[in-house]
Amino acid sequence: MKRKHWTIVVPAALLLSATPAWAVDLREAVQAALSTNPEIRQAVSNTIATKEELNQAKGLYYPRISVEGRAGVRSLRNPTRRAIGIADETLWPIEGDLIVDQLVYDSGGREAQIRRDAARSDAAAARVEERSEFVALNVARTYIDYILQQRLVAIAQDNATFHERLAGDLREGVSKGSISIADQQQAEERLQSARAKVTEAREDLDAAGISFQSLTGMPIDSVSMPPDLSAALPASLAEAEALARQNNPRVQESLADLSAAREVVREARADIGPRL
Repeated sequence: MKRKHWTIVVPAALLLSATPAWAVDLREAVQAALSTNPEIRQAVSNTIATKEELNQAKGLYYPRISVEGRAGVRSLRNPTRRAIGIADETLWPIEGDLIVDQLVYDSGGREAQIRRDAARSDAAAARVEERSEFVALNVARTYIDYILQQRLVAIAQDNATFHERLAGDLREGVSKGSISIADQQQAEERLQSARAKVTEAREDLDAAGISFQSLTGMPIDSVSMPPDLSAALPASLAEAEALARQNNPRVQESLADLSAAREVVREARADIGPRL
């Protein structure tokens, strides 16, 4: 991923009204989410586990060595021992066995199991990438939504300021007798509506900040607009579909799962074949 410099394009009215307490860069936010998201950690742990299963399957090519040892105390009383005068002697037997098993041929079962575990490992790795991209996309969406809500708050505040000035002018006109009470009442109603819009916009801004913090664990206040990436988009829908089929991690995961399922069938067939 190419790293690019973010440029601040937040409106001046917003910068004057905001109190920046926590400047958050989108790239930093995505990195924080990727390093702490529990679903990604779960996928990474699953990848490690499947790789260990693959190593375990490769071990089927090596011989199995078993070592057994036994020791104890034994007292035997039988006519033979009494006849030779050793019936009262205690025995201290120590025995050991070394067993080596080597599977020479199993109708392709080992190969199928190794290919199955390799496919499962590929699927697990693709799942990590898919979840990482999904989390990064959600972080980017909430980040952009927070920028949008900040601008909506600024617009609502500007609108309320305009109506406050207008209502003030109409009050002065009513006091001088040049404007009717009805015009003033309409202006006051519009002012109250504008103030309500400011409250709603601030609530939406708080909700966007909460959503962002739930994804990244980072509070957010001061933000900067990410660069325009429209030039990096595919030129056509057909090109976008081709790139998705080739690079989309969910597609790669599904293909790997399909390969693993095929190897399971081959492994089942090998179970009914001869073994040497």
